Amino acid sequence: MEVQAVERKPLEDLLLGRGRISPDDLRKVRMLQQERGERIERLLLDLGFISEDDLISLLSEHLGVPVIGRKEFPQTPVALQGVNPQFLKHAKILPLEIQDGTLAVAMADPADLYSLQGLEVATGLSVKPRLGREKEILAALEGYDSATNPSTDEGDGTLAYI
Repeated sequence: MEVQAVERKPLEDLLLGRGRISPDDLRKVRMLQQERGERIERLLLDLGFISEDDLISLLSEHLGVPVIGRKEFPQTPVALQGVNPQFLKHAKILPLEIQDGTLAVAMADPADLYSLQGLEVATGLSVKPRLGREKEILAALEGYDSATNPSTDEGDGTLAYI
């Protein structure tokens, strides 16, 4: 995978610099982060310090990853061999397309290098992440699962791209 060390300002600096959060808000979030061990992005949303749209836009800029919306998701699942559907759900990754040895995916967290590397190892493809909303990614994965397993509410855990 083309994981390159890129010098970036921390996300917190970007949030402060753009006036999206105050230094006092950031201090509160950092304290809560130490208690809970959750990612700062999740806490900012949960506490209402930033809207999801603002966060998505800032994360896209911060990570240098384009945003993809539900309307751009494929209508039918992308066929992948050797990938556990539970991994995709857990990592919140939706395969979008395979082209020229590259797998484009929507991810709720494109900075999750472990999941990206795992997907590359499992598929043998280079993976190109795009930033998507967690709820939309999970809904699409569930929709594919329901379409391939209509006889049960939960499905059998098998997605069409396996």
